[in-house]
Amino acid sequence: MDSKIPLLHIYGQAAWHDEVRIIGNKDGLLALRNAITKALNSTEGNGVASVYASDGEGYEAGVLLNDSGWQGPFWYCVGLPYTKDYTTEEVINDTNRSY
Repeated sequence: MDSKIPLLHIYGQAAWHDEVRIIGNKDGLLALRNAITKALNSTEGNGVASVYASDGEGYEAGVLLNDSGWQGPFWYCVGLPYTKDYTTEEVINDTNRSY
């Protein structure tokens, strides 16, 4: 496999307050930086990095700029980024119910 392939792994939060990790080689991190720069500077507010996981499978990492307030409808609609089942809105609402 070519060592110049842009490798990038993005590990999201499993639950609240967990660390997010972005790991990549120089080409992968540069591709992500370029996508972020494009999102910040373009009128569309988005950018895409074409990168690869270390198994050789390619994917696109999308970057979207949205400067609306954190309690606005956009942020409510995109959902939370957590990966554990117990962090979903449905589970949280269900466990807070009084029967």
